[in-house]
Amino acid sequence: MIVVELTASGRLLDEARALLAQPANTGEILISQHTLQMALNRYLAGELDAAELNEWANCLELNDRVIYEAGAEKCIATALFFLATPEINLPIDQVLCRDLLVTLAG
Repeated sequence: MIVVELTASGRLLDEARALLAQPANTGEILISQHTLQMALNRYLAGELDAAELNEWANCLELNDRVIYEAGAEKCIATALFFLATPEINLPIDQVLCRDLLVTLAG
């Protein structure tokens, strides 16, 4: 099975949607700690807004084609959950993103 890693280096939503639009037999989509760190750092640098980060996380969370980096599954899943559901968790802001980066760093 082919695994394609998200890069989070370009337009987050465009990249995720393009990969998810491909037929399921083209493989799985990997979210690594590095991918998530890149997205969070881009938010902190002002390259993304909270709405885009939220929509990106919603697009990926609980998608059956998305897999998480081995050994970091729980951290990645938790971070995506927080980003995908700010209405029941914490708002997406500088504090949350820094806290998530600390958690991902271990």
